[in-house]
Amino acid sequence: MVSSKPHLSNQPLLRSHILDAARAIVVRQGFDALSMRKLAEVVGYSPASLYLHFAGRDAIAHALSVEGHTMLLAALHACDSSRTTPVNG
Repeated sequence: MVSSKPHLSNQPLLRSHILDAARAIVVRQGFDALSMRKLAEVVGYSPASLYLHFAGRDAIAHALSVEGHTMLLAALHACDSSRTTPVNG
């Protein structure tokens, strides 16, 4: 029987998929709604398999916050580099 789930050797892709699903849960329902069981259901894995990629819910929250801060910093740098006139403070 062939499984439609990605193989664990493709870990960066699976990690990204887990984070995408976690982000969607948090955006729609808030952080309190995020659980390993709910996340496993969304990505189609057992809750235990998520622990191969993240130590737990807090580690997922940390990864999401790092991604968010990285995106915010990039956006701020883009705004700063597009400025042609210096701001007098």
